[in-house]
Amino acid sequence: MIAGNTNPLLYDALTGLPNRMLLEERISYEIEVAQRNTTSLALIHIDPFPFSDINSTLGFEVGDQLLIQCAERLSSVVRKVDTAAHLTGDEFALLLPDAEQEGVLNVCDKIIKGFEEPFEVEAESLFLGLNMGISIYPIHCSSASEMIRGAMVAANAAKKNKETTFIYHGSMAKRASDNLRIFGALRKAIHEGGLDLVYQPQVDVQSGELTGVEALSRWNDLHISPGRFIPVAEATGLIRDLTRWMIKECLFQAAVWKKAGYQFPLSMNVSVRDLLSPNLTDDICQWLEEYNLADYPLTIEVTESSVMEHSHQAIGALNRLRQKGMQVSIDDFGTGYSSLAYLKDLPANELKIDQSFIGGLAGQPGNQRLVKAVIALAHEFGLKVVAEGVERSEELDLLSRYGCDIAQGYYLSEPLAGEELVKWYKLRDGKTKNIQ
Repeated sequence: MIAGNTNPLLYDALTGLPNRMLLEERISYEIEVAQRNTTSLALIHIDPFPFSDINSTLGFEVGDQLLIQCAERLSSVVRKVDTAAHLTGDEFALLLPDAEQEGVLNVCDKIIKGFEEPFEVEAESLFLGLNMGISIYPIHCSSASEMIRGAMVAANAAKKNKETTFIYHGSMAKRASDNLRIFGALRKAIHEGGLDLVYQPQVDVQSGELTGVEALSRWNDLHISPGRFIPVAEATGLIRDLTRWMIKECLFQAAVWKKAGYQFPLSMNVSVRDLLSPNLTDDICQWLEEYNLADYPLTIEVTESSVMEHSHQAIGALNRLRQKGMQVSIDDFGTGYSSLAYLKDLPANELKIDQSFIGGLAGQPGNQRLVKAVIALAHEFGLKVVAEGVERSEELDLLSRYGCDIAQGYYLSEPLAGEELVKWYKLRDGKTKNIQ
């Protein structure tokens, strides 16, 4: 703890740093100084990660010790006129009076270097990443509250774009406002039945037989795509409610299919936040029993990037899923930052090649070589390969030549409601080889 700060109203009890109240007072004062002297000042919002994972796996005591060490490292890079503050949870801020953009970026570089060394806590060597957002007076704001909000919005943009540092700009405010609106409407939709599920068939490339379906969430009332509302759910923590709603709805639909004499293997997408939840596997097993689906073929899909971002914890969670009899699929393969060498360490049954490599495959020799190599290597590790986004016959033909196992995309079928999937299956006798 940083000693000498005792006022509980103005200083954080854990770290000893100024709290948000004192930070706002100092920002307001420095804005007045900057107005008189025609100078500028900057605020850096600092969000170290992944604190939530550390708290859930190692405990809050370790997390608290880590926060104290973060405060000490941040305090070591500031001038006497600067203010390092602990806002809330795992969020910090640095106020830099009389600072231009170049100088602020230099401070950010010092912070990054200061966080490169591991944090030693209770015999654990822990590494933290950083998302930082910068707001500068008078360019981006005119008050303390605007400055804090702008820096926070910029830090969130850094997180979303997987960058370390972002400088605030005006369009971020509109984006943040839109996200807030989507968050409120999505929370209501989850709890009041405003979402639907559809199921996209996955077919054997050689035989055309249906091998399974992937469940996809849709928000039809507001016509907001999953690519828009799912990132909002992930950023706000609403993804937990969304995932659990999706899983229970999927299992209910599976029970309906089973009662009608159909057992379509079912793939469901799970976020990394839910993947690392210690209760997820037990919850799924409990719901399987409730719906009399104990032996139902179930696959959990997780994105490559999320697994690699939390590789140690994620691999342990995936192993628990497999021990319970569930299959594991690595989604969006090729879009993350892992290498093919990671395949040998992943407790997966299949990987899905991202649609960005499949679309227009016939006219892209580079993607052809990559897809062919991924299929061959995956097979060496005993993994099945699913190609996403198949929209043309020539793409399916190439995948067949390369030995791809399973294909999915609009050329084979659009996503279908549960009842429509049964009709589709019966009409084609389970095969889609010559759908068009």
